[in-house]
Amino acid sequence: MSQRTRGSETTVQVLIDGDLKSGSWGKVLDWNITPKQEVSETGFQGELEDDYDFSHHGYGFDMSLQELDKKLRDVLLDLVAREQARAAYPDVQIVITIKHRAGETETLVLENVVFKFDSLSSAAKKDFVQTKISGMYKTMSRQ
Repeated sequence: MSQRTRGSETTVQVLIDGDLKSGSWGKVLDWNITPKQEVSETGFQGELEDDYDFSHHGYGFDMSLQELDKKLRDVLLDLVAREQARAAYPDVQIVITIKHRAGETETLVLENVVFKFDSLSSAAKKDFVQTKISGMYKTMSRQ
């Protein structure tokens, strides 16, 4: 049996202002975390070799969710209403739990997430309605 972790061994939870979202928020099809990093090269006069600098600028993420109810759009409309009222963006955390086959469990907490809704789509009659979101965050902790 392979020791590689499958998607079915991960759980994603979304908390907005401390409220654990349910319904469609629990129907995550896929997710991606993308570190925002760069390596730059600086050459100085009189030196034979260049210096390399590493910079980390937080993370990007995206995920696809399957439509189960209207709870995704409830959050979308709440975000729009907050923006129009010039109110503060909510405190958003995303918790990803990964159950590795070797027996250990890893929990990643994406903190101070700012996200947007990218699309609401269905490809054909028999396909399920799907919502895609993406965003950025600065801090990820492991618990």
